[in-house]
Amino acid sequence: MTKSKLLPSIVLGSICLVVAALLALVNTLTADKIQQNNDEKAEVALREVLPDHSGFVTVEIPEEFPSSIDLVKKSAEGGYVFRAVVTGKSSGLTVMIGIDKDGKIVGTKCTANQETPSYAEPVFEKTESGYYVGMTEDSFTEYLKTGSTLTSRAYAGAVKDALTGFAALSGAEVDLRTEEEKLADSLNAALGTEGSKFEKWFATDITGADAIYTELGGEGVVVSIKENLIGIRNGVAVENSTVSQALIENALSAYSVYKNSVLTPVALPNGTPSEVTAAYVSTGGIYVFELSARGYGMDGDPDYASGEPIKIKVAIANMSPTDVPSAPHGIIVSVLTVSESENEAGAKCSDSTFYSQFVHKDKDEIYSVPDIDGAPVTSSGYKRALRHAFSVFEILTGGNA
Repeated sequence: MTKSKLLPSIVLGSICLVVAALLALVNTLTADKIQQNNDEKAEVALREVLPDHSGFVTVEIPEEFPSSIDLVKKSAEGGYVFRAVVTGKSSGLTVMIGIDKDGKIVGTKCTANQETPSYAEPVFEKTESGYYVGMTEDSFTEYLKTGSTLTSRAYAGAVKDALTGFAALSGAEVDLRTEEEKLADSLNAALGTEGSKFEKWFATDITGADAIYTELGGEGVVVSIKENLIGIRNGVAVENSTVSQALIENALSAYSVYKNSVLTPVALPNGTPSEVTAAYVSTGGIYVFELSARGYGMDGDPDYASGEPIKIKVAIANMSPTDVPSAPHGIIVSVLTVSESENEAGAKCSDSTFYSQFVHKDKDEIYSVPDIDGAPVTSSGYKRALRHAFSVFEILTGGNA
């Protein structure tokens, strides 16, 4: 290559190196400035969330603390201020929480966030002292505020983590496991396993049990009856001295129904509505559908909507409500809201008090179920998805959709 051809490449490479070095320098200066701003906001906020306190000193964070807590300050009066960084609709949601020496929340304040502006600061500063004021670890109850459900839950999680941190500093034994981890540990204990993962079998209503959990990649099943967990492997109950024989027999009966309801995938017919994403049929003739409903998360106010559908599972049996063979038609035998990212009112679609109302309903009775108060978009989308499941069910069973 001649010198004249090589020179432009050298110049371009040099320019790239200089630009990269400048960007790195700017990034370093910006990061330092951001950290300085966050620290300054923390100093101001700690006196807002814990007024009438003074002499704040930094406390070393113990290992058993929730991972979201990155700063702890203690006042001369024995109160604490915690800074928690969590993820709402975006990462970096920072909340300061003030707790007095008795473990009572005095104030909360959002000091940084990347949330959608229309429901960020105006929501966080809705009240003078913040949210959850007066609650303790024992009385804490998550409630959803106006705006994004994801943001609200993250905010609540930050406050709950602060309460957990206070308990740890007070000498209490702290269990940092999530509810999902606690359940997984209990299921493993019932089945005599370690590290197994489980999936809740949704069509519990037809078994008589409270819940049935299947071991992923294994043959084990755990049946929940009256807050008792009974492990079953290969049709035999795992030895458990704390469970009565009557409960074990009930668990085995539920297990028998479950085993006779093994699901086989079914191809969806042409023209299937987009809300119906998968179909299965059990050995007992029950059809199961996975649904993706368009609720408030997708069809609500764009500034507040999460963009996520409501995930539903529904089981439809080809029989009449009174089991009259001469008049067969589909009825719902089980429904479960698998996940949702609705607004405050719509989030109630995940409560069994709502979706259990569809059990024993046929296609013409779906809309007889009352809407969720204040959530017409969620309610309409939920029912529409169930109705589309019936349309596919009728095609698969030889009827007309």
